[in-house]
Amino acid sequence: MKLEYSEDEIEKELLYKHLGVHKEESDRGEVYIFRAYNEKAERAELAGDFNLWGRTPMKKVGDGIFEVKIESDASIEETCYKYRFYTDRGMILASDRYASYSQNEKGGASIVYLGSYEWNDSEWMRGEENKELPVNIYELDLGTWCNNEEKGFGVYPNYRDVAVRLAVYASDMGYTHLCLLPITEEKSPFAPTSRYGRPDDFKFFVDTMHGAKIGVILEGCEPDTVMFWKNEFHVDGFMSQESITIGERFFYIDTAWSDQVMDYAETGVKYKKYKYYSLNRALVPNREGHRVISVPCTWVSEGKRSLFEKMQGDVRQSFARMRLFYSFMMLQKGSKMTFMGCEYGEKNEWNKSNVLDWFLSECEANARLKSFTRALNHLYLSSPELWCDESFKWISRLSPENDLMAFSRGRIVAVFNFGDVAERELVLDSPMDVLLASDDEKFGGEGNSALGGEKLTVSPLSAVILVKKEPFFEKTIDYSRDM
Repeated sequence: MKLEYSEDEIEKELLYKHLGVHKEESDRGEVYIFRAYNEKAERAELAGDFNLWGRTPMKKVGDGIFEVKIESDASIEETCYKYRFYTDRGMILASDRYASYSQNEKGGASIVYLGSYEWNDSEWMRGEENKELPVNIYELDLGTWCNNEEKGFGVYPNYRDVAVRLAVYASDMGYTHLCLLPITEEKSPFAPTSRYGRPDDFKFFVDTMHGAKIGVILEGCEPDTVMFWKNEFHVDGFMSQESITIGERFFYIDTAWSDQVMDYAETGVKYKKYKYYSLNRALVPNREGHRVISVPCTWVSEGKRSLFEKMQGDVRQSFARMRLFYSFMMLQKGSKMTFMGCEYGEKNEWNKSNVLDWFLSECEANARLKSFTRALNHLYLSSPELWCDESFKWISRLSPENDLMAFSRGRIVAVFNFGDVAERELVLDSPMDVLLASDDEKFGGEGNSALGGEKLTVSPLSAVILVKKEPFFEKTIDYSRDM
């Protein structure tokens, strides 16, 4: 998504302020102004509940722009309408592309809606989104993250109902932003889907997130709607297939990282050591600039299996590999993004028809994995070396003969044992303290990783994250191996 626009593009992106439905007050009551756009139409008519779906002619007021004013003694808000466009190929009955509210059925009507929401996020909007803060994104689909608790299974949640629950959950888990899968219907790019409520309900959702210091990112927005979502709904960022923008910050999505990590993950256990080079390469950004490394929706849907199912071995090993994977991901350069359900080990791949199996997060092994993900996320947020400092130094690279990977990020040292059989040892070059160990019993491990003096023992399929004690002086010893 571009950050700068020409004057013509800005004018085009602000068309929403002119087109669609607007209201004026008059001595005779309320006046609703309908403006439609169709460059191929010779004439146009307005049809809706308020004229019994008749044929109210519209006046052509510009190139492809048609207008009509409807005077009414009573409000016509939340009534349905469409346009009839007459072209050289006949009549087209169409919804209003610039409507702010619409029915969600395919071919559904637009809905008159002006709204009256009063925002409470002025402090956030004064510049919170532009600060150089850590970015740890939680990608989700609102319709399948949870059900409507009052109405039960299969009923979509309302934006307001899910807002507080999701804000509390994201904050507790250590996520800084939510990235929502597309929330617009195909023919209504300027309207949040009515599946989850009215436009003011979505404004409440965004407002609630900002109150919890959580940014909101939208996927799948059309280029000419970006300013609309920023101005009218206070959305913080936008995601395309290649990039994410948050305020004035631009991030490229490192798909090469995904390919390299999946190349390793989907290789059989006996042959994984011959794919260690993929993990070595994944640590090195493939281009300059800020990158996002991610476990996106596309990884865990459409026949690709859940992330947990990709972790090979018995159940104990699968959970160990999950903790090892998350440690490997969070300690690397780049901002992070994880799809919903992966944080606790959702066992089924995602599809848009099924709600997450939240009961799994209460099972002991999944609950411990979720606890580890939370601890790791908060370690990331509280460690500027991991999101602000670009420093990186190899200590030990993987090879078919070496299961131990280690590197430093400033004062933080990360050590990983990718072998699934033997413990590995590393002699440290300075005094250190353990910040987090994935093999800790409270996270579902066996508690065998240990630091004794300058010698660190790392259990199979586990990671240990350490911090160098102050003051420290690095020895000029290079433990790295050639790739």
